Amino acid sequence: MVVSRVARYDEHSILDSHFNGSKNARAVIVVGDEGVGKTHLVEGFATDLETSGAAIVLRAETTVGFAPQLFAPLIDLVQDNWDQIERAGAGNEAAELAAAARRRLKAREILHRFDVFVGKLCQAKPVVLVADHVSEAHEAVLDAFAHAHRRNRDRDLCILVSARPDDKVAMEFLERTDALVLPLDPLTVEESQALVAQIAGDTADLDPEEVDDIVAQGSGNPLLLRELTIARMSGSAGGTTVRLLLTAKLDRLSPSARSILEAAALGVRPLSYRFCALLTGIDPETPVPLHELRDAGLLTERDGRLVFPNPVVPELVAGTLTQAARRDTHRRMAGLLRLLGARADEVAHHALAGSSIGDPYAPVAIKSALEAAEELLSRGFPIAALAMVDRGLQLEPEPALENSLLTIKGEALLSIGDTTEAARVFETVLAKRGDSKARIGLARSLQRAGRLTTALKLFEQSSGPEADRGRAEVLLGLGRTSEAWELTGRELERARASGDVAALASALADAALVQAVRMEPGAVELATAALDAWERAGEDSLDWPPLFACGVAYESADRFAESLTALRALRNWLDSRGLIDAVPRVVRTETVAAFLSLSWGRMEEAIAAAADVRRNRPNHEMAPIRAAAAALATLRGDEIGFVSAVNHARQALSRQATP
Repeated sequence: MVVSRVARYDEHSILDSHFNGSKNARAVIVVGDEGVGKTHLVEGFATDLETSGAAIVLRAETTVGFAPQLFAPLIDLVQDNWDQIERAGAGNEAAELAAAARRRLKAREILHRFDVFVGKLCQAKPVVLVADHVSEAHEAVLDAFAHAHRRNRDRDLCILVSARPDDKVAMEFLERTDALVLPLDPLTVEESQALVAQIAGDTADLDPEEVDDIVAQGSGNPLLLRELTIARMSGSAGGTTVRLLLTAKLDRLSPSARSILEAAALGVRPLSYRFCALLTGIDPETPVPLHELRDAGLLTERDGRLVFPNPVVPELVAGTLTQAARRDTHRRMAGLLRLLGARADEVAHHALAGSSIGDPYAPVAIKSALEAAEELLSRGFPIAALAMVDRGLQLEPEPALENSLLTIKGEALLSIGDTTEAARVFETVLAKRGDSKARIGLARSLQRAGRLTTALKLFEQSSGPEADRGRAEVLLGLGRTSEAWELTGRELERARASGDVAALASALADAALVQAVRMEPGAVELATAALDAWERAGEDSLDWPPLFACGVAYESADRFAESLTALRALRNWLDSRGLIDAVPRVVRTETVAAFLSLSWGRMEEAIAAAADVRRNRPNHEMAPIRAAAAALATLRGDEIGFVSAVNHARQALSRQATP
């Protein structure tokens, strides 16, 4: 670690008072330019808490370099702190979190397990989560921290993050957590002088004029002061910036050491020495280049991985490479990572960085982007999938690959609720002779926008289980309930024949919704069976659990208190996974939000919102809103309000509600 502050600890005092103030969850972002001492402050504060035993301190690794998995820092967090985790009685929760991250489950499932893990730790002792020097590469870590902060507001949890002022993800973290921002200012002249004296030591022959010169050039930046002092003591030429001083070190490296440094600098997370050696063609058993880099203070080795102690080095090294050399290294890195079985988006990152428009390597990079986008979408990262698609499209792919990328883009847009843009993308694909997948995507987009008749035509032009399910939902929304029941019945038969418990739970839930709209007495039985199958398959087996079907089925049977209980359980399930505002099935999400998010108390607003039904505007939330109003009226003993609300709810369900 670069030596930093030696005199002033005002920031430490602010952190200490913030930590010991409120007993609710809180967060702090230490913001400062490179070399100003963020790591020194954060590490010093965390170490003090650790040494005193005042808190459980868990550090998430955020060093720039290669990551085999998106949530790898959470796996490391568990492994590196296993002893104190076990002492706190959270071993089982930690093991489940690490296993979920290794299996590359969807993001929401990993976040849910992280929340449970942190909550368990908080029962034993105050918890401090530390992420030092974050950047866009660590979005998953900050997602996990922000989720834990949101879910543990009444617990003794402190989150400590450091970042440069231009780190976008840190500012997004600020918006999500309302964190305290702690700017770290440069050192004063007196502090700079003390730091130079500490670095130089007793044996250094630096006269006062030299010290003053170093302090003047250092501008209060501890990192620059350190480099200037070392350069002056070694008799080498001085400079006015950290970059100039580090460039002089780079120029003196041997070719093999330079190759290792370049490979490490172009990674996305810490790289092992063996990986760098294989990449650069150096004998992995010969650590001579590593010794050279360590002696120059450019690389250190921690737990078998190469780490930059100075945050300026990676970008400086990358900046000295020619464009051709950078692309060549990225291509070789992509190939090696693919052989080692790395995650698709890690491979794609390097494949795309190693290609350009018209390059013979471009088709390989585009296919890598497609594979990565598909994997990211399946794991619950639609925004990351969109970014990967856009990078692939920038290389001007051939028509077939372009259509595949655009189809993934449309599905990702549907996942985040942008139905208008999703429809536009799917229409573009179909105009270029896209496949049935794009047609179903367009039908889904139109369905969610309320254009049910047009959506039905598109579903009827497609085949397969997904098309049948879409047809059933639209038919139900159009009031053609007999046809909807026929289709869901076929879906249920297929699911029972397959032996897939999760598929059975989904099919039973769809059937229960149709029967509830038809006011059939078997709706509750089907919904209960769906709930049982879902619990046997596992709570994370479906994107959308059958609790909504249970709520509607109970409502159709006039069992309103049970309807509210089921829907409250659904809200809790969504909220624990960070899905209350966005899940892939957007219409249902909005339904639940309308149904439950107002703390069950604003019946008048729910009833007033149903005015859209009278204006014949497509609003698929109205029936459940009416049902909620009916249930609330019943619980309040409001018989007139109950009769009015339940009648409107049933009319809306029979006319236009999409499950």
